[in-house]
Amino acid sequence: MVHQARPRSWPASSPCPAILNTVRGAIGVRQVMGLLLVPLVTVVTSLTWPAAARAGTVNPWQYFYDHSVYLVGDSLTCGMRPYIPYAFPGRDVVTDCFPGIVLSQADTMIRDREALPPLSPTAVVAAGGNDSDQFLWYVEGTIDLFPPTERVFWVNFYCLLPGSNDAAKNAIVAWDATTFHHNVTVVDWASVIAQQPQDFVPDRVHYTPDGYWLRAQTIAAAVGP
Repeated sequence: MVHQARPRSWPASSPCPAILNTVRGAIGVRQVMGLLLVPLVTVVTSLTWPAAARAGTVNPWQYFYDHSVYLVGDSLTCGMRPYIPYAFPGRDVVTDCFPGIVLSQADTMIRDREALPPLSPTAVVAAGGNDSDQFLWYVEGTIDLFPPTERVFWVNFYCLLPGSNDAAKNAIVAWDATTFHHNVTVVDWASVIAQQPQDFVPDRVHYTPDGYWLRAQTIAAAVGP
């Protein structure tokens, strides 16, 4: 025997069909679904907000923006990308990266982001490892792209290649930050990874998954909550 479901119908006195048809005719089915999704998305995303935001003592959308981070970098950032959500839980981290880029190319990415305001109030620069000549000039140019109110974190450099000039670059970044830019903080990644040589892959520049996870954690700890 095949069971046939009885068609459902509204009671004759119910106004629901007329209301539904009026709403559907006025704004369309997609718009109705959109109206239903807005409170649903708000409820779900609010679960990741801190207690102060949920309690209404701060504007949750303002809190979300204030704690957002912009991260720009080269292949080391691309390799770290899968670990960023876990190192920055509950925060919006916008990442631009491309293997092999130099600072002038990172500058193009930064300008593109600034053309789509608002830019996150905190920026992390993890580029410059592929630069060589006129390094101070390019560091200064990159920092100057950010407003003085921006919190900028610059990740310094370290690799295992013989003859590397990473120490000289790190000295330049540290001197520039402390002398001219009090809104710039150097993330001393070099001191951290130097203690973990096993986290390098055979090319002595890039990292194992453990190395990328450590890098993400180090940057997140420097940026703070």
